[in-house]
Amino acid sequence: MPRQSFSSASFSHLVVVVIGVLLHSSACILLSVCLESIYLSSRHILYLSFSI
Repeated sequence: MPRQSFSSASFSHLVVVVIGVLLHSSACILLSVCLESIYLSSRHILYLSFSI
């Protein structure tokens, strides 16, 4: 009986860890995409201001 509760507790812990890792990786991907778009737009604005 205690072994079954231990396995269910470790399974829920594993699910929480997997969800945390997925959230962290998706947040990192979103952050990198936002930084890249900001960098590209700022470079485009700088290029336009210098070409004028």
